[in-house]
Amino acid sequence: MFCEKNKLQALTRFCSTDNTRMALRNVRFEGENAIATNGHVLAIATFKQDADIGIDSPVKSDDKPFSVSVESILKATKNTSKKSPFLHTQGVFVAKNTAASFSDVKNCAKYHEEVDQNYPNFKQVIPEKTPNDSVLSLGKEPLVTLVEAMKNCGCNQLTMRIPPMSNKGYVNGAVHFAMHGNNDDSGITGIVMPFTPQEGEQNSDHVLILQEDISEMLDLLCVLQPEDERVKYFAEKYSKLASTTESLAA
Repeated sequence: MFCEKNKLQALTRFCSTDNTRMALRNVRFEGENAIATNGHVLAIATFKQDADIGIDSPVKSDDKPFSVSVESILKATKNTSKKSPFLHTQGVFVAKNTAASFSDVKNCAKYHEEVDQNYPNFKQVIPEKTPNDSVLSLGKEPLVTLVEAMKNCGCNQLTMRIPPMSNKGYVNGAVHFAMHGNNDDSGITGIVMPFTPQEGEQNSDHVLILQEDISEMLDLLCVLQPEDERVKYFAEKYSKLASTTESLAA
């Protein structure tokens, strides 16, 4: 299977680092889906196969599900080309226990590590989608702001209170949030406005949309801005947030 570098690299962040849960320290591949979980968050990414990738896969695997270690995947992504326009140099090939990548058009490196192939049945923990589901869609910038704010103020919990306001299942009212630290001290509280889907999107399969969009969100979260730009960025964001919460309080 061929996997886009950025999406696969982002998915590894959901894997466990717990030595007592060795099976979860790997990425699981089943069909076109790649699964990663640490026992608290489970993420699924879809890698659609391109028949005209330009080269035969350097690793082979049967149609059975398989796992690949995070270490092998990260080594393979690090080995990929930075400038090559060729598709096969812009991703990672995976098979059971193995990840491979091209540093240029011809030179391929394989990274192999025997890992636990007995992955838990993750499908049984995914709740069934029902017509009564409420869908909360958040933009990228608010998510980045919330995550960075939690890091800056030492909070490790984020609580959201969703009011019973929706349009065809989509939350369209202000969502209250509160960040907390280890001792439940108040961190930052406020509101975040959800993203309203375009007309015609409201009957779409939102589960699949979230799976496809998750790599873009993670890529954005991983972007390291210069320190001075980050200060300016957060100052503007918190200023807007403060004025919003003040007007609501009044």
